Amino acid sequence: IFSRSSKDPHYKTEISISMVQIYLDRLQDLFLLEAPELNILPDTERVEMPGVTTKIVTDSREFMKLFYYGEQHRMTRATLMNPTSSRGHAALICNVKMQPIDPSMSMKIGKLVLVDLAGYERFAATGITTGIAAEEAKKINASLLALGGVVNSL
Repeated sequence: IFSRSSKDPHYKTEISISMVQIYLDRLQDLFLLEAPELNILPDTERVEMPGVTTKIVTDSREFMKLFYYGEQHRMTRATLMNPTSSRGHAALICNVKMQPIDPSMSMKIGKLVLVDLAGYERFAATGITTGIAAEEAKKINASLLALGGVVNSL
């Protein structure tokens, strides 16, 4: 993205990223840990997340630094199958806005969303039976089942 955008002299490009996780059915900002729970506002053309932290990045080094920062703040827990099992789903949202130098040209806007889904939880295999870990597993499984229904209906 960065090498391609820097080669087009007809546009000024701005690249920004946000990172969120859905944990126990709550949407959390992974760039601002003390932020309150986020809400999703469906629009006719796109989904908005008011209050989500958006960081402008100018190169791949900055991009990766922020990605790793967000990744470090994901909720994980050791299970019998994985010592760092994700306990929720995460999304990295990358927005690209290309503003033309020539005002007669149109602005270009793009969005890339990369999603990391937590894996299906088999209670017997993970060793999880009670407490918050069991609640996490139920939420993960329910959301994956709902997603499967959406994909099958497509």
